[in-house]
Amino acid sequence: MRRHQRGILLVAVAGVMTLGILLTGCGDKIAIPQPTGVFSINQYKVDDIYEVEGQAIQLTQGLSALFILTPGTLSKRDTNFGLSQEVTGLAGPLSLCIDEGLRIIFVWEDDAKRVSWYDSSTLEVLGGNILSDVETAVGLATNPSGIDQVPGGTTFLYLSDPITDVIHRYSFSMAAGLSPFGILARSDGLGVRFVHEAAGLATDGEDFLLVCDADIERNWLTRFASSPDPIDADLRGYAALYDSASCDPPAATDYVVGHAAECNESDWVGGPSDALGEFTRPSDVAVDRLGRIFVADTDNKRIQLFSAKGAFDIQFLCTDSDTLVGPTSLGIFDENNPRETGVINYGAYIFVTLQDRTTVIKFISYDHYQAINGELPPPD
Repeated sequence: MRRHQRGILLVAVAGVMTLGILLTGCGDKIAIPQPTGVFSINQYKVDDIYEVEGQAIQLTQGLSALFILTPGTLSKRDTNFGLSQEVTGLAGPLSLCIDEGLRIIFVWEDDAKRVSWYDSSTLEVLGGNILSDVETAVGLATNPSGIDQVPGGTTFLYLSDPITDVIHRYSFSMAAGLSPFGILARSDGLGVRFVHEAAGLATDGEDFLLVCDADIERNWLTRFASSPDPIDADLRGYAALYDSASCDPPAATDYVVGHAAECNESDWVGGPSDALGEFTRPSDVAVDRLGRIFVADTDNKRIQLFSAKGAFDIQFLCTDSDTLVGPTSLGIFDENNPRETGVINYGAYIFVTLQDRTTVIKFISYDHYQAINGELPPPD
């Protein structure tokens, strides 16, 4: 049994309606108990669809706001997609992330080979650096692990660069800006410490760094202890166990979500997979405040949700139709339950960009729908 299947209590597979298409083909619906509190098993349905002027390039969420890149523009929106601020004139914005502690938005501008950073409240530009070592950046994330190695440093910024085949690491401070500090991983090895096609990044609830490896022969989500290794020439990070190891030494499957070699499996062969808990080109990852992991499983045209320890929970936005393109970036909102004081509905809303970049889809969890409307949503 693969690692990601351990601890599964329930699999809830939802067909949803979007863009006028009935999304089915992910298996029969399975009856689930009524969700309650933080131990909810959420299903999701489409809550709204927003047409985007230009293209929806990438989005992220933080500090109760949605931040989205469109050509030349960074905008800030609320959970109803209402525009509050925007800044224009960006040079080919391609990826972004938010550091909630610093209240800063980092944006990679591909045409200028530059990272610029903005105040998350006003979108005032605070600074920027041209990064000569970076060819492109399809994913960004901040993570403070090991920043004590950099006097005056505040956090590290990581950039997934599939052209140079590394994940770059830069130290950051408001005074000094960005300075190179080794790399997290390179692509020229077979172990889990290597990332073959770096894609989306996120920091999980325990300050580990989650990395999408979109290599079609891997399709992994790897967990890294990102603190720079001072005895490594590249200052790389170590792949970190999700949970207790299945054997000694641990197998690849103990470090990743997805189909990886298991204990004593010497003839492992990778490749695309539409099995539950496995991927075909995972392109982005996001984490809610409960630590649950949401993965944009792009070529399988679905989103998959896992526990903080990598156990598969549910999938949605799944279809057999060739007319629906796959998800590419995710923004997760946790919301207060309007009917229960002190209760948080984790993953209440999920905003998703798609490969065609023409729309943003907003999903609502069954938990939050019920909290707002007093009943579960009707079947699609």
